[in-house]
Amino acid sequence: MDSSQVTLRLEKGVTGFRDGSDPPVPATHPRACRVAWYAAARAARGQVEEFTEQKYPQNFHSAAISDREGAHIALFHAHYPLIAFVGGRRYWYTGDSRNPLPGPTSSPMSVLSF
Repeated sequence: MDSSQVTLRLEKGVTGFRDGSDPPVPATHPRACRVAWYAAARAARGQVEEFTEQKYPQNFHSAAISDREGAHIALFHAHYPLIAFVGGRRYWYTGDSRNPLPGPTSSPMSVLSF
């Protein structure tokens, strides 16, 4: 494995797919996510622009920080201590499922565990 690659073992149920007989997945409290995001904003000398708690059917909380380099968007997994930094807010669920979902994008994503 290349030294720039990291293997991350994802817990059962992290994708949202699990057997109905499996025990319920844990929850990452929105307050823990919010505290981490405000600490990151202070460290970056930026400010939190927004924090949105998870709502069904999404399985993540989201937040944005603005600093001298622009806006940074993070998705906080609602059940496991994982954060994904994404290039922008695209293809958010709107409740309208009549249109097909978009295909893969070239937008980079980084995932961290906290």
